[in-house]
Amino acid sequence: MIKRFAAAFFIAATMTSGASAQDFLTIFLNDGDALRVRPFDADSIASLRYSRVLAGDDTDSDNELDGNEWEEPMSAFTHLDVIMKNGNYTSFPLDSIQQYGFNAMVPVLRINTQDYVEEITSKTDYLKGYFTADCRGRYEDIDSVEVNIRGRGNTTWMYPKKPYRLKFDKKISLFGLAKAKSYALLANHLDNTQMCNAVAFRAAQLLDMPFTNHSIPVDVYLNDIYKGSYQLTEKTGINSGSVDIDEETGIMWEIDTNFDEDPKFISPVYSLRVMVKDPDFEELAEDDPSVSAEDRFEIWKGDFVRMEKAVKEGRWSEEIDLDALVDYMVVYDFCGNREISHPKSTFMYKEKIGEKYQMGPIWDFDWAFNYINKPDLHLFEASLNGLNFFFDIVKTKEFMDAFDRRWKYFKENVYPQVMAYVDYYAAMIRVSALQNGELWPLSRNVNTTETFDQNVEAFKQWIVDRVEYIDTHPNRGLFR
Repeated sequence: MIKRFAAAFFIAATMTSGASAQDFLTIFLNDGDALRVRPFDADSIASLRYSRVLAGDDTDSDNELDGNEWEEPMSAFTHLDVIMKNGNYTSFPLDSIQQYGFNAMVPVLRINTQDYVEEITSKTDYLKGYFTADCRGRYEDIDSVEVNIRGRGNTTWMYPKKPYRLKFDKKISLFGLAKAKSYALLANHLDNTQMCNAVAFRAAQLLDMPFTNHSIPVDVYLNDIYKGSYQLTEKTGINSGSVDIDEETGIMWEIDTNFDEDPKFISPVYSLRVMVKDPDFEELAEDDPSVSAEDRFEIWKGDFVRMEKAVKEGRWSEEIDLDALVDYMVVYDFCGNREISHPKSTFMYKEKIGEKYQMGPIWDFDWAFNYINKPDLHLFEASLNGLNFFFDIVKTKEFMDAFDRRWKYFKENVYPQVMAYVDYYAAMIRVSALQNGELWPLSRNVNTTETFDQNVEAFKQWIVDRVEYIDTHPNRGLFR
C-alpha cells in the first residue's frame, strides 16, 4: 500500500493569486531531452500542496499533519499534488518537475463535421460542419457557426499533420481579423518552433508591407480528436481579408513550380510557371459578358509578359515597384527563405493596368530560418528559374543601393522588435507547442516541438548569425 504524508500548509489555499477562470496551471515535466506539459483549468483547482510518499502496508489514504508538527525540511517532500475541487488529485514527483506556474492558453478551435471523419482527406471536396472557438479570454468566443472544411497546401499536404482550409457561408471576423469567408489553418509540421511563418509575417508588418497576413496560434480539434498546434491566418487572395483591391480591375499572380491552378501559362522569357490566383475570370464574365474569361486572361497574360521583358532588358523598375520589391527581398533574405529561388508561393499583384506590380504578400516560410540551411547561405540558388528572373533585378546598382538603405533601417529599427516578438510568441505558444510534440513526435530529420525550449534558443541564435552574415556579406547574402 501507499502512505502519503502531506504538509499541513498549502502552497495555494485558493486560486486567487492573479489567476482567473481563463488561466491554467501548467506542470512542466522532464522526459529525457523532451519536455512534457500537463495543464489544469485553474477554476477547477482547490489547492496545491507538497507531500511525501512512503511505502506502507496499513493505508492508502491521505494523512495531513498539523503544520506545527511538520519538522522535516523541504528536501523531505517527494511530490507536488494538484487537488481538485471535486476531491480528486494528481501527484507529480518533484524530481520530474522542471517548473510549474500559471499560463494563459491559446484559443481552442473545434470543427465537428456532419459526417464523422477522423481526418480530412481531400483538398477539393469540402465537408460541412460546425465551428466553435473557445478563445480563453483573448478574443470573443464563437459558438457553433456553420463552416466547410477541406485540406490545403502543396508539399505540406503530404505530411501526416494536415493543413486545412475553412470556408464560412458568409463573411465572419475571427480573432479580430478583417471579415472574410475563408481562412487557412497552417499545420507548420516541418517547423519545430511553430513560429517561422509568424515571425516572417511580423517582420513584414513592421516594415509596413501592405496586406501582410496575421498569426493566431490555436489548438485544433476535429470531431473531438486533438490535431495539434496550428496557426490560423487569412487566406491569400483578392478579398477583404487579404489583398483588398478591386477584383474587376486588378490581378494577383501566383508563381509556383506546382503549377496546379487554372488559368495558367509558362512565361516566354524566364519560363516561370504563372497562375491566376485571383480574381475568378469566369465569375467576372458572368457579371460583365462584354469581356470573356479567355479575353481577360489574354489581356493580363500580355501585361505580365511585358513586365517580364522589361526585367530582361534592365527596365524592371518601370514595371515593378522598387520599394515594395526591396521590402519583400529584405524579409526573404533575413529569413533565409529560398523558396523564392524556384520560385514557389511567390505572389505579385496590380490594382489596374498601367500601374506597377507590387510584390507580395509574403507566404510560406516553412523552410526558412533554421529548418535545413545554415545562416551563411546566399538567397538565390543556381539553376532555378527564379534565380534568373530575380537575379537580373537584384544585381543592378539601383536595387542594391535601395536594399542597402532599407537593410540598415531594418537592422536598427525592425530587428530588435522581431527578437522581442520571438520571446513574446514563444511564451504564448509554449504549452501548445509541447502538447503538439507529444502528438507529432517525428518530423523528418529535425527535433520536434517536444524540445521546444531548445528549438527556440537555436532559432534565436540562427537569426543573430544570419543578421551578422548579411551585414558583412558583400552582396548582403542575396547572391555569391
